[in-house]
Amino acid sequence: ECRQTMIRGLNLSLYPKSDTKRVQRDLFKYVKEKKPDAVRYLLAVGANPNAFQSDGRGGWNALLLAALDGHLGVVRALLDDPRTNLRLTGRSTEQRADEIAEEMRGEDDPVYKLLVQELAKVERGERAEGEPAPGPEPVSPMTSSCAVGLSSQ
Repeated sequence: ECRQTMIRGLNLSLYPKSDTKRVQRDLFKYVKEKKPDAVRYLLAVGANPNAFQSDGRGGWNALLLAALDGHLGVVRALLDDPRTNLRLTGRSTEQRADEIAEEMRGEDDPVYKLLVQELAKVERGERAEGEPAPGPEPVSPMTSSCAVGLSSQ
């Protein structure tokens, strides 16, 4: 059963800690829907920012999807989590998030600029490397019927 809470003016479902698959599925859902507050919430309740989703394209993680879509707020939400690994590459593209953003929108893209800036911090030791990708079991792209009331920002 879902309980409701308010986070920065959004109604969000409280996810039980035991439902990690739903939390992870919904992370991908809200990255694609460009909802940074929902992404922050799901990361806070245990979603892994480095997990790969199998979606027919060979596997993408949340940061790669956010870079592909070019949503600065979602990218920032993911980068605010110290577990996010900026050096992971797509399993089919073999590109990092910054390379995807540059290819999609060029060097003037704010998402590209932010990712390059954060990678430089990793290189200088000012930002943690992030965690490695979890094991080979990809997350299904199914969605939850429990989360409600999330808005894009």
